[in-house]
Amino acid sequence: MAADIPYDQFADCDDGYAFTAPVASFEPNAFGLYDVAGNVSELTADCYALGHADAPRDGTPYLEPSCRTWVIKGGSWAGFPGLLRVATRLPIFATTAGSGFGFRVARDID
Repeated sequence: MAADIPYDQFADCDDGYAFTAPVASFEPNAFGLYDVAGNVSELTADCYALGHADAPRDGTPYLEPSCRTWVIKGGSWAGFPGLLRVATRLPIFATTAGSGFGFRVARDID
């Protein structure tokens, strides 16, 4: 029933798109980067663990052979307002599919 959905807890960010916005639909940040925050949560290569005690300190992903839960970072268009921040870190099952998260393509700069 529609009355059971807590719509008042979702962000009110009508940008003219039904779901995600196309890349570079909005102005870049001060570094010239587009879409660093918002739109979708970032699916990372890290296996989810409570805390960071066992995480590598050299920037490599935290991996476990039997990992079934990965880390998503940041908020998305489909999230609660309290999660709409780059520091958000949540678990997601490896078999989960959805339009609220994706991965970031990156490259080294010479």
